[in-house]
Amino acid sequence: MRKVFAHLCTWFSTKDYSGVWEMWNSDYDNSPHNPETIQFDGRRDIAANAYPLSGLYDSADYHAIRMQFSLMRECGIDGVIVDYDGYRLNRNRYEKFLKILPLLKEYGLKLVVCLEEWCGYYPTGTFKNREDEITAFCNEFQHLAELCFNDNYYTEEDRPVVFIFRKCPDQWYSADEWEIVKNRLSSYRSKFYFNDCYDNTMVTVADGYYFWVGGFDSSNNSNTLDYCKKELQTYNKRLKEINAKAYVPSVVPGFDDSKVWGWGDGARIAPRYEGKRYELMWNQAIESGEKLIQIVTWNDWNEGSYVEPCTAYGYEYLNMTKQFICMLKNTKYSDSELVFRKIIESFKNKK
Repeated sequence: MRKVFAHLCTWFSTKDYSGVWEMWNSDYDNSPHNPETIQFDGRRDIAANAYPLSGLYDSADYHAIRMQFSLMRECGIDGVIVDYDGYRLNRNRYEKFLKILPLLKEYGLKLVVCLEEWCGYYPTGTFKNREDEITAFCNEFQHLAELCFNDNYYTEEDRPVVFIFRKCPDQWYSADEWEIVKNRLSSYRSKFYFNDCYDNTMVTVADGYYFWVGGFDSSNNSNTLDYCKKELQTYNKRLKEINAKAYVPSVVPGFDDSKVWGWGDGARIAPRYEGKRYELMWNQAIESGEKLIQIVTWNDWNEGSYVEPCTAYGYEYLNMTKQFICMLKNTKYSDSELVFRKIIESFKNKK
């Protein structure tokens, strides 16, 4: 049976719940946003190009997690892929990650962790040498495995699948260093999927790959529909060239990080084209025949890739998600907008 997992961001904080605003705000000079500011429409000033229909939520709030999991279950989503940069770098995010674990089984959802490689070497200078950085990464992984590798974790061939997000090109581990990591962690029998398939040195290390958003035209920092098609064609051609062992295609509704100014490097935009991008990527994912498909993302409000209900699109992308999942699994589609609305309203009444 083919599976669909949603990439879930668990890093949002609200002042009334956690005592501080986190990720709903932006300190970048080109696009500052402060949720303490109430705008003319009565909504808070947030670092997103639309506003959640649920209102702002805290990722540590069990009511918010239950709302998200209920919406996913109604769509037919099988699990969540969650970013994790360990217990050392950001304790607040780590605590929020822990909150989702007890609820996975209740909602029938499986987990895949997207482990940030930089948890072993960031910030620069934290550890004395490279050996200590590799040891730090392995310690983070072992802790993660003890927390998560259970019946609620997604496996292929009875091996836990772990996504690796490589973030710092000038610091990331080489293929030889990854061989050291894999040897040290061999008892966990994990499969490591990487987001970049173009590094020839990593071909023997990677157990698989996953597509993310795709690149952006350097002339204008945009990703048009034609550009997206070419990115997918190039990526798929590359996978065949290296005889990739496994592949996870992604479906992306759009992308727009102008509200955080590209994390300081300038806005990047992949327009939604009234759902045409999402449709294109769903069709290629279904046609791929791959066993796992990733939705990028459920709720990355900062980068504008959310399918979670919002003021700009209402429940459109949830409805589309359910339609494509029914197509994928050859099940009958029925409209769920009334159910979606009830789930959102229930959460707002409990806040």
